[in-house]
Amino acid sequence: MYKSIIVDDDPLSAGVIAHYCQKTPELALLKQFDNPEEALDFLTKTPSDLIFLDVEMPGLNGFELLDKLDYSPYVILFSSKSQYAYLAFEYNVVDFLKKPVLYPRFKEAIEKLTRFDNKKPMAMSPEEIYIRTEGKLIKIPFHAILYVEVVDDYVKIVTEKGNHLVLCTLKHIEGRLSGHFVKTHRSFIVNTTRIDNLSEGKIHLGNKIIPISKAHKTDILRRLNIL
Repeated sequence: MYKSIIVDDDPLSAGVIAHYCQKTPELALLKQFDNPEEALDFLTKTPSDLIFLDVEMPGLNGFELLDKLDYSPYVILFSSKSQYAYLAFEYNVVDFLKKPVLYPRFKEAIEKLTRFDNKKPMAMSPEEIYIRTEGKLIKIPFHAILYVEVVDDYVKIVTEKGNHLVLCTLKHIEGRLSGHFVKTHRSFIVNTTRIDNLSEGKIHLGNKIIPISKAHKTDILRRLNIL
């Protein structure tokens, strides 16, 4: 069962989704939130498998909540406005549902999630990413990437031979990387094969010092081959 939460400031819409969750045996609804800040606090302390997430909410919108989250649960996004659909899939969401959501469409999204999950272990792992620059697609092998860093609205991909700025979120890049990459901080992803050493709260890659947040420390140590 997928441990799930609902984040939606519209009580009617949230109630409908909660009712659908209760009808769906694959789901275990943990909690329902009308305040995205409270949802973020809950998700930080209680990792969940799946978020049913509204886009337009006071304070944080749905995309901003995902940007602040330190891990990547499955997300089914919904909104009354179709204009968010393209951006939703930039965040690698499972599905985008337009309000009002009917149960057959909701069930279709859950079936899509389970199909994706069943196929995931068999998926081929990519060995590179491509970025657009000056009208061309440039290949960047994973082994050449040292780390990735948030710079304003961009992410900076730092390689052996230079840097590349890409207009997207860190979460989007994280979803495209595989293998030895690990998030060390809200603003950094590091290639663990390129780490020189670690000290308290810091990773050293050559002359670059990258912070380790408390939220990510356990995962980083688990990923390293420590004797």
